[in-house]
Amino acid sequence: MSDKSLEGPRLLTKNVPAFYKSFDAEGAIEGEGGWKMVPNASNAVYFEDYFDTAGYQLDDLTLSPTLMRLQDPDYYTTSGFAQPDVAAHVLDIISQERLDPEQVRLDWLGQSNVPSMSETEYMPDQILYGRYRFKTQTTSTTFTTILTTLLGGDFGSGSPTSANKLWIYRFYFYISATPSGQFISIPATRFILGAQITKESDLIYLMRQRRSYEQQKRRD
Repeated sequence: MSDKSLEGPRLLTKNVPAFYKSFDAEGAIEGEGGWKMVPNASNAVYFEDYFDTAGYQLDDLTLSPTLMRLQDPDYYTTSGFAQPDVAAHVLDIISQERLDPEQVRLDWLGQSNVPSMSETEYMPDQILYGRYRFKTQTTSTTFTTILTTLLGGDFGSGSPTSANKLWIYRFYFYISATPSGQFISIPATRFILGAQITKESDLIYLMRQRRSYEQQKRRD
């Protein structure tokens, strides 16, 4: 197969399953569909997957994002809470490199920082796309509390990349005084990545590979 057959516009999608589980007495959550607890955190879950772009890398091709968005049409709920005032941080990311979930910390968000910003451990070019939302209780029934977005915004470099995988993440940090025995509901979601696949000059491509290597060495 020639390089030309791989060049041109592409649309990549990745589905993230819904999550509906409860905290146990120790604060952990029994995950399903790939959801996991953030290590050493009793109030956070995350989902990890990736777009496989190894074929482009093998042919020395560059992926330039043209569209990055999140389809997140349903609502977030909590139920069974003894504590009425609840909130959550929701963080969605497309990264050139695999993240350490334990390093994506709640205290960053409390200090108005997200991964790739100045007070965090990630370089600006590493995060291609990010979306942050802070959700709070707005509607409550006898059994269910609906969380809606109070504030939030997008971030990320949108830089061209020659990575062999583009990692996707969903982080959900739940804020409550008494999480044990309470349910959270996170809707099914879809990441959308539109891109142009191109063949760059050897010098530009090698410089892109070198910057990626140097950034990795600084983090290590």
